[in-house]
Amino acid sequence: MPAMGEGSEEAGTSYLLDTLFRQAGDPAAATQRPPVTERDAREARRIIMNTVRTGELPAQERRYLGRMIAERTGLTVEQAEARVGAT
Repeated sequence: MPAMGEGSEEAGTSYLLDTLFRQAGDPAAATQRPPVTERDAREARRIIMNTVRTGELPAQERRYLGRMIAERTGLTVEQAEARVGAT
C-alpha cells in the first residue's frame, strides 16, 4: 500500500472516476460505446484535481466532462453533467 502522498491522489480519484464513468442503461449497449481510455481517465483526473485545488469547477469543464461521460456511458449530456456536479 502506498504511503500517504505516494499515489494517494490517484487512488483517491480512481473511485471517483469509476463512479463518473459507470455505465447506464442496457449493459448490452455498452459494447457499442467508445471505451474509457487511459488518456480519458488521466484528463478527467487532472480536471478533478484542479477542481479540488481551486474549489470550483468552471462551467466549460463541467460541460466538457459531461460530454465525455455521456459519450462513454449512455447517459444524456444533462444526466452526465448532473453526475459531475454531484461529485
